[in-house]
Amino acid sequence: MGIETLEQTNYPRRVGRATFTKIIDVACGVHFNLVLDQRGNDTHVYLIGLIPGLDKTNTNLHKSPHEMMSLRGKQVQRIYAGGGYAAVITASKKVYAWGKLGEIFCSEPVQILEYESIIEISIGIRHAFAITGTL
Repeated sequence: MGIETLEQTNYPRRVGRATFTKIIDVACGVHFNLVLDQRGNDTHVYLIGLIPGLDKTNTNLHKSPHEMMSLRGKQVQRIYAGGGYAAVITASKKVYAWGKLGEIFCSEPVQILEYESIIEISIGIRHAFAITGTL
């Protein structure tokens, strides 16, 4: 899995290969994709495409899966992709986000929320929504 160009295409195409153990979630944002892979008890988050929130230049383009090392060991359960930012939720109900967060830019995930009864989040182009409670 990878991407060679920022050109738009109107049809599906194979863009490369990557080795994942067990893909448990995928998310598509604007000019980037996320993959959540599970290896044993560990989870790994990969970014493909542009770093969320950065200008469209080839210097900001990950042509092949790039692991978000700062999320290692955080037991990520779900991944989310929005317009210019991305977010994850962990088993300990912490939400980390990166990209264009309001008026600031974070190139690496930072914790933005922790709530013990968070069930789900959803993110859009310039907004986010969280559901709390029990299932």
